[in-house]
Amino acid sequence: MSIPAQLALAGFDNDNWTELAGPGLTVIEQPVYDIGRTAMKMLLERLEDPARSARKVVLSGRLIARGSTAHNLAADAGPDGAGR
Repeated sequence: MSIPAQLALAGFDNDNWTELAGPGLTVIEQPVYDIGRTAMKMLLERLEDPARSARKVVLSGRLIARGSTAHNLAADAGPDGAGR
C-alpha cells in the first residue's frame, strides 16, 4: 500500500518522530500546555465554588500537513470529482 497515493494517514500530537517518518506524518497539533493550564484553572474554580456549573471549553488545534496526505485532493479530482 502506498501512502498517500492509496491511503492518507494522519495522527494527533506533533511528536518529533512525525517529521522523520517517511513520508512525514500529517498531524493535528494539540495545544497541550493550554489544555493543562485550562484544566487546572477550572479545577481550582470548582474547588473554590463546588456549586459552580460545568462548562465546555474548546481549544483549537493546528493542522500540520506533511507527505502522508494528499495536499490538494480537489484539484486532483477533476471537475466531476472522479479523479484523473
